[in-house]
Parts: sequence; C-alpha cells; structure tokens
Amino acid sequence: MEKRSLFGNTMVFAFVALALTACADDEQSRALSLAREACAMKYPGPQGDPLTNSAARQASRDKTLPSLEQAADEAAQAARLDDTWQPLAATLNRFAELASVTIELGDLRSTRVSGGYSTPEDVDRDNQLDARRTGLIKRLGSSSLTGECRKTKDTS
Repeated sequence: MEKRSLFGNTMVFAFVALALTACADDEQSRALSLAREACAMKYPGPQGDPLTNSAARQASRDKTLPSLEQAADEAAQAARLDDTWQPLAATLNRFAELASVTIELGDLRSTRVSGGYSTPEDVDRDNQLDARRTGLIKRLGSSSLTGECRKTKDTS
C-alpha cells in the first residue's frame, strides 16, 4: 500500500478546503441575489382601505398579497442559504401575514348586519383577527424593510 507524502496530504486538504470555500461563496452569492430579488419586488397598493372597502380587498387579494408572498418566499430561500437574510425574511413574512389577516378581517366585517355579527363565533373571530393584526403591526414597527433591503446594496 502506497503512503501519501506530507505534501500530498496537504494538497488534498487544501483542495477540499478550497472547494468548500467556493461552495460557501456560491451559496452566499445566490442568497444575496435572492434577497435583492425580494427587495426589488413591487407591491401594488390597493386604492382604499382593504379593511373597509371590498374593491381594495379584492385588489389586495389579487395583486398585493401574491407579490408579498413571492418576495417572502425568495427572502426565505436566501435565509436558508445565508443567515444574514433572516431579518429580511421575517419582515417580509410579517407583511404578507398582515395583508392576509387584513383581507380576512375585512371579509368577516363585511358580513356584519346592523353594525353587529349574527353569531358569537363571528365576534370571537373578529377579536382574534383584530388582535393578531394589531400584534403584527407592532412587530413590524420594530423592523425596517428599507433597512434590510439597504443591506443588499451595501454587500458587494
């Protein structure tokens, strides 16, 4: 059996380390690209308040929510490749969740008759959705989509 020389072992180790570094660089580069795509996404805003306006709710359902979900998915893919993008993914996910909850709450509130709901379950559901929506708004207040997206420009 042939023994490898110290030089041969060192070369094998150096090649493996170089290959691993190249893979890591490729993952970080792909993650940055995905994060940039997520930040470049356009989120068409509805005309009016989706909470109270059915046309605005429909526009949110058809355009805004799918765009936010796509951006959140791209940011999540970036975060799986590079933890740097976890805050971006979390922020976009919260925005998509907020849009979804607002649409759901608006749909529910459009069923009220004479200013009230016909069943106690609807009242409970309204309270739950409203609390969830309020919580999302507060959590979004502590994060900055603009700041997270600025990182995609600051990174070479």
